[in-house]
Amino acid sequence: MLCFRPGLYELSSSIDIYEKNDVRIVGAGRELTTFSATSDMSVFNVTGNPKNHSMRFELSGCSI
Repeated sequence: MLCFRPGLYELSSSIDIYEKNDVRIVGAGRELTTFSATSDMSVFNVTGNPKNHSMRFELSGCSI
């Protein structure tokens, strides 16, 4: 679980998450925690483990 405090997070590159199960990214609220990125970039790149079919990714309490 990754918890982000209120604020604007300006990203210069994608956040890459490799082969992790049950990933949760939680902000302080949709109006309080914001990720900003250029329009041609994905904010989160999640790559699962091909042997595990129960990978989950949750994003809540923030906006992109």
